Amino acid sequence: MAQREGQGALLGFALICPTWCFGRMARTAMLNDLYVSPNARRCGVGRVLMLAAREEATQMGAVMMDLFTAHTNTEAQALYESLGWELDTTLRYYSLYV
Repeated sequence: MAQREGQGALLGFALICPTWCFGRMARTAMLNDLYVSPNARRCGVGRVLMLAAREEATQMGAVMMDLFTAHTNTEAQALYESLGWELDTTLRYYSLYV
């Protein structure tokens, strides 16, 4: 979580979940949620949260992280790519709601 120092206002949060990749036979992590409050966007909060999530994944022994975002979320995509994340152009993501 990110908060302004001395204030209780929540600026944003990131949630990572440990996972396992059988193809790599290694622990991985899923960046399941990243949220930055609208009034805190474009101030570096997302970058700080992403770097903290990476550190947490490293601490849990993950060899890689995954995330997904909307095709139209170009601002987030620019942030991810500026931090070295690579777009997977090989796999297609599917969901089944139960």
